[in-house]
Amino acid sequence: MATLSKPIVIVEDDPDIRDAIHALLTEEGYTVVVAPNCLEAQAVLRSLENPCIVLLDLRTSLLHGEQAMHELRRTLAAHSVPVIVATTVLEWSARLEAQVVLKKPFRVDALLEAVEAHCG
Repeated sequence: MATLSKPIVIVEDDPDIRDAIHALLTEEGYTVVVAPNCLEAQAVLRSLENPCIVLLDLRTSLLHGEQAMHELRRTLAAHSVPVIVATTVLEWSARLEAQVVLKKPFRVDALLEAVEAHCG
């Protein structure tokens, strides 16, 4: 079980998936902050001192794909925050410079392994 003070930021527009990931990571002891899209995630990220990771769904509303990753990277420029991408479209993943790419639907253990690798 994690004892983490740095939050994990989840960017996911599907409320069921977002809530499930939030519940899973919270149960594992992580602090979790959620945003339904990249624009709201940027505001969240500006308010946090140093998040542990960002878990980014590439197909969120408003921005998606490379544009979403680009905008998040601009917001994260002052920090070296790893990004874990969750996507159904693997063709985008090679160009995104994400630390981890999880193909949706992903296994819970794969998500927990990726989080543990970056958040301890």
